[in-house]
Amino acid sequence: MTKYFRLNLKALLKNPVLIFWAIIFVEFWVLMWAYVFGASVPSYEEAVKDYVSLAFGSLTIISLSAVATGIMNSLIYASKSIKFVTKYTKLSPSRFLMENATSSLVVLLTVSAVMFFSMTGVFWQKFGTLIRQKTR
Repeated sequence: MTKYFRLNLKALLKNPVLIFWAIIFVEFWVLMWAYVFGASVPSYEEAVKDYVSLAFGSLTIISLSAVATGIMNSLIYASKSIKFVTKYTKLSPSRFLMENATSSLVVLLTVSAVMFFSMTGVFWQKFGTLIRQKTR
């Protein structure tokens, strides 16, 4: 990958707006779902599994939509200079889009992993069981 990939990846991972809305804001809601809203969940296993899976789905959608918004915002600003970047460097428009998509995918996977481990840890601490998918 070229220098553009590394710079775009670094810019996305260090974007304070993206970090706040995709991780910190959603972490607040993870704690709310676990400790405030989860206080009235019955303690039997099926209710806990349903509640935790609902929380995982809802909070992951919120987090990834915040990441997607940040990625599109950076793509809009980066695409304004593509005429000059492709003219004065070796970066072609197709390579620009490929590297932008690849760095965006890396950021999405990174935020997904952070949120997965965070939610798993919080709900494990709250309900005392590790909620996993059963294999048949």
